[in-house]
Amino acid sequence: MEESLKTGFFIDKNDLNEQSFSVLKRRLRHKMLSYFLPVLAGFTALFLLKEKNNYDYVLFFLILIFSIILYYLIYKNNLLKLKLYFFSKDKR
Repeated sequence: MEESLKTGFFIDKNDLNEQSFSVLKRRLRHKMLSYFLPVLAGFTALFLLKEKNNYDYVLFFLILIFSIILYYLIYKNNLLKLKLYFFSKDKR
């Protein structure tokens, strides 16, 4: 469990040494947003540049909703990993 947490994409193992849970939670959220927002901005720019019909609007909003749900699920998964790590650390 600890190794998968330390090698996670959004959680740096150097961050786990001397940080509190609230600091790591905020850092996780900011790090994930730094990856999510440029992708979302690029996709929105591509959408705005091309000629659109009604199908494109539906597709854009479906992809937007799907990406927000995916971001939320990945964030909750990483947050759960952090909680389990701190819970197991407190038990030692």
